[in-house]
Amino acid sequence: MLPLLLSSSCSKVGEGVFGSTPLLVDYVDVHQGTWDAEHSEEIFPIVQLPHSLLRIIPFKESLRSARIKGLPLYTPDIDGRPLFYLIPESAHANQDPSGRLSFDFQEITPYSYHLYLDELQVNVDFSLTSMSGLYDLSSRDYNGSDAHQLSLYIDRRDSTTWEQVADDALTAEVSYGGTTPTRIYLYLQLNTNIEQMTSAISPRDTTYECLTLRLQKPNKRIVAKYGISLISCEQAKRNLTTQIQSFEYAPLVKAARNEWQKSLRKVEVSGGTEVNMRKFYTALYRSHLWPVSISEDGRYYSPIDDSVHSDEGITQYSQDDLSYTYETNYPLLMLYEPDMMHEVIVSYLRAIRDSGGRLLKTLDLGSVIYTEESPLLFLLTDALAKGLLDEDIRQAFEVLRTAIDADPERRSGYKLWCLSQLANSLGYTALAREYSELSDTYVPVAGRLSAQQVASILEHPSDSAPILLPEGQINIDSLFSSSLHSLNVNPDLFAFLFTYNLMGRPHYAQKFVRHTIDYFFGVGSFGYPGPDDYGSLSASLVFAMMGLYPVAPGINGYSIVAPSFNEINVDMGGGRHLTIKAQGASQVNKYISDLTLGGRPHTVYWVKHSQIAGGGTISMFLSDADN
Repeated sequence: MLPLLLSSSCSKVGEGVFGSTPLLVDYVDVHQGTWDAEHSEEIFPIVQLPHSLLRIIPFKESLRSARIKGLPLYTPDIDGRPLFYLIPESAHANQDPSGRLSFDFQEITPYSYHLYLDELQVNVDFSLTSMSGLYDLSSRDYNGSDAHQLSLYIDRRDSTTWEQVADDALTAEVSYGGTTPTRIYLYLQLNTNIEQMTSAISPRDTTYECLTLRLQKPNKRIVAKYGISLISCEQAKRNLTTQIQSFEYAPLVKAARNEWQKSLRKVEVSGGTEVNMRKFYTALYRSHLWPVSISEDGRYYSPIDDSVHSDEGITQYSQDDLSYTYETNYPLLMLYEPDMMHEVIVSYLRAIRDSGGRLLKTLDLGSVIYTEESPLLFLLTDALAKGLLDEDIRQAFEVLRTAIDADPERRSGYKLWCLSQLANSLGYTALAREYSELSDTYVPVAGRLSAQQVASILEHPSDSAPILLPEGQINIDSLFSSSLHSLNVNPDLFAFLFTYNLMGRPHYAQKFVRHTIDYFFGVGSFGYPGPDDYGSLSASLVFAMMGLYPVAPGINGYSIVAPSFNEINVDMGGGRHLTIKAQGASQVNKYISDLTLGGRPHTVYWVKHSQIAGGGTISMFLSDADN
């Protein structure tokens, strides 16, 4: 049985609902890494189910503020500004006239938000589904004669409309975004009727419109449940009625907790320290926040052409930036969520189709960023190398090659090599040869082996002599003499460290990967050494602690070092499991002295994806001696 962690992310309310039986999700600390040391910025904790549209972020001036601005209903971006939020009004004379709400006993988990509004004497409990949420507001000091009311604040920076549609319900619509605004629809229902509803510009913040809801029958417990949609108010109502049938908080939060547990159980680890368990499962949680599903009853809204489309039975995803996620987030999904990876690729191919053949750097709700050289090229090549590219990519290939050929100065050996791989898969043999030969004329990127070199080693390991980095490139000793603020810890750094396995220096890889995990990642607000853009640094940490790393997307393989745990079990779906066993794993034992794959001796520190795609076992014996 896992020990229950006494951290800021473990909810006392949860203990009351669930008893004392902990799950993997109890290791997640939503406050870990909420201070970005590199940019001196705060990053607020996120309440959201895996890859789901609905998220909330505490609406505060700063992480350390003792007051909140309100109770958020939907926060589209990590800047923490909600499109809608609630404030329970009260007749208590000591309510802060500025509108900031004093709170105590705040507890945040991946699936719940709890606090006590001490000046209003109101307990707040929140949980959610993929597109619906519920606030349970209970008064401690209830006076039946109090004139209770609820205020709904709606972002009015763009267009805003609202309407009372039933005695106990209302709808609202907000335009959100930049170049191609998306409409966000809200359907909100209370457990009591609305006697009167008035509207005014908020004196607290003129960028919001305030709807004051005077409740017909004030009571000790007010529950507000709601659904959101990108399609219509009617769809928002359907999302709510489908996902939350009652006004009860307990079954909702239990289901949300189980949803996270189901997702985190895709990778189960054992035999590690409590600190490493917290690091690992927090990183896994953060890597599952993006991209988000925007399919609603078989349809999705696209801001690219401002239209609603059928998803044809394949979930559409959004809120993703490939410039961050192609290196580690998606290789992680390829390892244990190949079906979802297929849906993500289809989402990008649809975007190219809907845009009339333009390349996209991002899929987003309120803006679309086009680019001349999309990392989509690297993503498609990686999926191809791992046998996961079944889609028709001819249109995407033509768009990609046209963009790269149009500007020779923006070419690189990596891009041309990827084009050669895709061309070959499409049967364009001559074109594939042309791009391959041209790619060999480019100098590899400093500090990294080229994709061609790695591919050659993986294809013919026994015939390949160790390839050393050219003189004058990155020096690993000087790299780790840097201070925390000058060392840029990101997916590229991990790839660089793991690449030492392929250059005949595995002791460097094993020593410095573990050094990075142990000394640059911790628990609490300062637990991350840099920005976790779209969960990309978290996905890198997950791979590193598993002892596997995709050194170059587009390559059919992973570099191997000692994992941070004695055993790791990866559920790859379809009854397939990858087990990694590390006998003797500890803080000191980080050097591999014996390695087997499927029970057979394995003499190289990398493994092809095709060797583990069907499941299997990687076993190793670890010691404290450099071998």
